[in-house]
Amino acid sequence: MLSEDLSYIAALLDGEGCISLQLNHPNDKVRTATYLLKVRITNTYKPVLDWLLSVSGGKLYKVKKYMPQRKQAWSWEMSGSEAVQFLHSIYPYLRIKKSQAETAFMFGETLSVSGQKKRLSDGIIFIRECLAKRMTEFNCGIEFL
Repeated sequence: MLSEDLSYIAALLDGEGCISLQLNHPNDKVRTATYLLKVRITNTYKPVLDWLLSVSGGKLYKVKKYMPQRKQAWSWEMSGSEAVQFLHSIYPYLRIKKSQAETAFMFGETLSVSGQKKRLSDGIIFIRECLAKRMTEFNCGIEFL
């Protein structure tokens, strides 16, 4: 992908996006409640998100309208290890969400390479909980020293 495209995508994420670690409760007994890395960009101009989908992958969703007088919004999302790779590609161009991306990279180091469904160790669960707390604090505007 061209560096101009990567810098534009980074600007979209900085201005209209979110990097989060969402609590995930699996139904099977093999896995423990853990967190899912999500990258999301929401906008009312669907063509820009259609373009993002075509060049980056991910998924596109129509956002539910709670007020009829508001414009229809669309949300592009990517999750898991795919989101980690995506963030690595745009990282040099991020300005506002660099700290969140770095936290996502640390989270990515705890992901299973094989995608096996095995119980997570207590250490991995603890690391993920700490990273989720850190991500929440960044997203609430609390910076670390």
